[in-house]
Amino acid sequence: MKVLEPFGATTSEQTAAAAGDGADWVVDPTGLAIGFLANGKTNSAELLAMLQQRIADEYDFRPVKANKKLEANGVGLPSTPEIFERMSAPDVALVIAASGD
Repeated sequence: MKVLEPFGATTSEQTAAAAGDGADWVVDPTGLAIGFLANGKTNSAELLAMLQQRIADEYDFRPVKANKKLEANGVGLPSTPEIFERMSAPDVALVIAASGD
């Protein structure tokens, strides 16, 4: 599993080196399962719903979501084992996580 994090570089040179030419960041999600994981903060689920719709407007994919029962672990707490299992299943090609506020 490859994890991309949107932080870590402190200079423009480091950011450019980490991003490379960006070619490996382009993903065609057609036919893939995409996980959508909200952290439970205000508006995180709404943000993911809007993003999911924008992706659905252009691609045919299968959304995988953590349901509210599994999200009950709480804001700012680690994911439950059930959520981790669901999002790291072999058929899930990509996970988009969001926080709100």
